[in-house]
Amino acid sequence: MAILSPLRHRRRTRDRQVEIKQKLLTFPIQSVWFALPIQAVFRAIEVSQLKRIKDSRVILFEERPITLIDVDKRLFNKRVKRSPEFALILERPDLELAAVLIDEQPFMRQIPIEQFVTVSPSQTELIPCVISVAAQLIDQPELHLLDPGLLLYSEAIN
Repeated sequence: MAILSPLRHRRRTRDRQVEIKQKLLTFPIQSVWFALPIQAVFRAIEVSQLKRIKDSRVILFEERPITLIDVDKRLFNKRVKRSPEFALILERPDLELAAVLIDEQPFMRQIPIEQFVTVSPSQTELIPCVISVAAQLIDQPELHLLDPGLLLYSEAIN
């Protein structure tokens, strides 16, 4: 029978680096890749499951009203005609729902926290609501991490 040594266990765990990863939903908008923390997204659904109230920025999901966020206007300060396929439903702290319409199905990725670099104020002028950028991985596009609070409440941009 082998004798278990606490010293041997400590040596093994000391040599092993612990990598903390953040779970993110990633998606492209106008060929730029963005990410939201998974805990900020209430639900990701197909647009066909939503009912649009005519001539309004409100949609219905399961009979609950949801405010549409014009992400093209918020992030790029211009409106673009596109045909979104998916909606990311975000829950505000006041329990109201808001939706971001995206063109492609979002992907869940786990990215090490140390790969994100905080953006400078001059960079946030280019794309508002971005709080950090992930260093570009091999064969991966640059990823811009969005601040859900800024995305939901930056009314001055809208």
